[in-house]
Amino acid sequence: MRSPKGRLELTWMGKDMALIPAEDGKYDYEWVDPADPRACEVKSIEVVKTVGETAAAPGASDNLLIVGDSGDALRSLGTIPEWAAKYRGKVKLLYIDPPFNTEQIFEHYADQLEHSIWLTMMRDRVRDIKPLLADDASIWVHLDDSEVHRMRAAARPTRSRRHGRSGRHRAIRSSAPRSPPAQPPNSSRPPASRPRR
Repeated sequence: MRSPKGRLELTWMGKDMALIPAEDGKYDYEWVDPADPRACEVKSIEVVKTVGETAAAPGASDNLLIVGDSGDALRSLGTIPEWAAKYRGKVKLLYIDPPFNTEQIFEHYADQLEHSIWLTMMRDRVRDIKPLLADDASIWVHLDDSEVHRMRAAARPTRSRRHGRSGRHRAIRSSAPRSPPAQPPNSSRPPASRPRR
């Protein structure tokens, strides 16, 4: 009997496309060809405010709070020489807080992206995060149960290629409390155990 070749692959509508943020500032995205110049554009980072005292002029030697699209920010940090020299291969901890995608509407944004858009956004961010990570880095992702399983699948290629199966990029967890498994009513029998070999 022949065994099938290949690996299980996560696929979705638009996986071969790129997303760009809507130009009108709305929390919306447009599908484009990956070769579209807008999908490859590296935007400049403008330092607009410094908090506290710094030893040097503000710039790549400081911690940063970047306001804007996270995809643009990550691509810029890994590409612009001033920033890349400081951050490329040196980020030890990355915390991201993507949309939970709970299909709710909030005051500042709609948390209801179509799954293929959400997956493409996460895939692209993981791709742009990878060059910034140190060898001993960990990624922490704040999600609930709505998309955590998809995020694990989207991040898996980065973890396995960079650090192997036991790598440190294993901190993708749900923030939702887990409920205990349901027990059948009036069950006095202990759970079945596995047979020993």
